[in-house]
Amino acid sequence: MLLKKLIIGSTAALLLASPVYAHSSMESANITNGSNYEVAPKSFELGFSKVVGLAKLSMSTEEGEAVAWDYEAPKTMQDDFNLPLPDLTTGQYVIDWSAISKDGHVMKEQIHFSVGLGEEHHEDHADDHHDDGHHEDNDTSHHDH
Repeated sequence: MLLKKLIIGSTAALLLASPVYAHSSMESANITNGSNYEVAPKSFELGFSKVVGLAKLSMSTEEGEAVAWDYEAPKTMQDDFNLPLPDLTTGQYVIDWSAISKDGHVMKEQIHFSVGLGEEHHEDHADDHHDDGHHEDNDTSHHDH
């Protein structure tokens, strides 16, 4: 009986001491939703807490017209991406990206920003991006979106 309690107690202690596996999350981006840039950024930089695969990356004008972007998906998973942007003129743009972590966790976001238009042109999109800070998860048990 004592041995059984010892085994059960040891197993429970090991389970409680095990680190909880956390999903990767986006930690930084040099282009932020709702921002205006007087000078067009030369690159789009994303940083994640763990390595991810960048699954999708596209850019369009605010009106939905595709912006030609000579983007080639990295062949390896990374935690930081520095992607050269095309030459952007004055206007409003949307970057649409998605990434997937090793455990299958999917993150995606739309970033609305403008170049050379002043702050008043993009304030209405400050809360308009895909996830309001919560990245989409392919686990249907989460309902915080």
